[in-house]
Amino acid sequence: MSAPQRESDAALPGSRARRLLGFGGVLVVAWLVALLMSRVLGPPSVEGAAARATSASLGQDTTSSSSLPSMPPVVVEAALPPFGGLVLDEPIPGYALTTRDAAAAGGAWTVVVRRDDGSLGHHGAVVMYPVDPTKEGAGTTVQVGSAQGFGRPGFIVWPLAGQSARIRGDLPESDLARIAESTTVVDGHPKVAQLPRFTVADPSPARLPLVHEIRYNDRDLGFTYTGLTSGGGFEDALYGVNVTPVGTVHGSPAVASTVQGGNGTVAWEPAPGLVAYVGWSSYPISARTTSIAVRLAEGSHSITAEQWLALTPQLVDRPNILGGQ
Repeated sequence: MSAPQRESDAALPGSRARRLLGFGGVLVVAWLVALLMSRVLGPPSVEGAAARATSASLGQDTTSSSSLPSMPPVVVEAALPPFGGLVLDEPIPGYALTTRDAAAAGGAWTVVVRRDDGSLGHHGAVVMYPVDPTKEGAGTTVQVGSAQGFGRPGFIVWPLAGQSARIRGDLPESDLARIAESTTVVDGHPKVAQLPRFTVADPSPARLPLVHEIRYNDRDLGFTYTGLTSGGGFEDALYGVNVTPVGTVHGSPAVASTVQGGNGTVAWEPAPGLVAYVGWSSYPISARTTSIAVRLAEGSHSITAEQWLALTPQLVDRPNILGGQ
């Protein structure tokens, strides 16, 4: 006798509900995986970042009520900046970063003074005004004209226009005192008179108003970045740390230091008033890492402001404060 025919699972009570629940579970798992991958994968595409920038400029809400969970919008630099950026190779959109210090002009200002044989962070000095003398440490008495200040090697603080000013550099104390004596205050900003054998730059904010950086992963240095900025604050910070001349980059004298670095930077002046640098943070600063950074710097090239905006750089507003500011 043949066995009775068995009903298929499809005909069993509750089987349809189980299948629907199982299918729903697969959809939930797939959604969670997609959400995780969106957080892990690389930077936003040019199209996506540009769309967000356009929506933000039009005052539209860049978040979607249908996206779960909602993510904060990314602000992209849109206004044409005064300078472009520095690239090592073909940069990937989304890896560029702009840090903007909108309040920099309201703080202290600097004047860069260099001897005729001087260059970035070498054979020169930077005047900063105003400064808080109580935060400048101690020193011996130094006469600046009719005013009495205090100082130590490479450093003088003195009273000026009802507040205090500071000069630091690698020049002899007699030269620092002469530059300090030639400093006045005009419209709240320091101004240094022209001196024989020296070149005096125009005043600029001590804090960096704008910094353009691009992030890379170098096989020898690990996390690496390029930077381009302006103002006297970078050079002032160089005179507050140990600086090592490392030859030239694109024909301009370069120095290695820890200014604007995770662990180190190689910096040079590609044009008057601009500072370019290659920095790294995966390995300590050393002769080896510095030489690699110099090689990368030699292979770098600048891009225009328009080309910089094409990289859809993320815009972050924050104080760009360097050492001693």
